[in-house]
Amino acid sequence: MTAVGIADFGRKMALLSLSEHNEFEQLTELDGRFPPVFVIRNSIREAGERLIVMIRARNQFKAKRDPNGNNVLNDYYHIPNNMLERHKRVAREMGANLAWVAVQVDARLQRFSCYFGYLSEIGGTSIGMEPEDTASYLHLAVDRRAPYDIRLLDNRER
Repeated sequence: MTAVGIADFGRKMALLSLSEHNEFEQLTELDGRFPPVFVIRNSIREAGERLIVMIRARNQFKAKRDPNGNNVLNDYYHIPNNMLERHKRVAREMGANLAWVAVQVDARLQRFSCYFGYLSEIGGTSIGMEPEDTASYLHLAVDRRAPYDIRLLDNRER
C-alpha cells in the first residue's frame, strides 16, 4: 500500500483518538485544504485554546532491517515544509497555536499509537519517536488494535 494509505489511516486514527480524549472538543476539518487542516479546542490547557493540528503517520519501523535482521525504529517523523507553512498561515489567520499528532503504525501486528504535542515543544520540524521522546508527549492511544485490517500498510522486508 502507498504512503497515501498510511496517511489516510493515520488521519482517521488521530481524529478518533482526539475525539475520545476528554481534553479536546469541536474537531473541525477545514474543507478544500491539502494537506488537511484540522481545528480543535483544548478545553484543559487554556480555556478554549484553538489549535491547528498537523497529522503525521508513519510505520513504526523502517523498511530495511539492521545487519542482524532486527527491526529499526523510525525515530523521527519529519513535518514537510509545505505542510508546516500552510498550517502556520492558517494558525495566524485564526489566532491559533500549532500542534501535531504523530501516529505510529505497526501494520504487521495491526496496532497503532497516537501522540499529541505542540510544535513549540519539539524545537524544529521533526517529531522524535524514540521512547524517551514519546514519554513526554500526551498519549492519545498506545499500542491500540487497529479497527480494521491494516497489514497491507506494512513497509518491512519479508
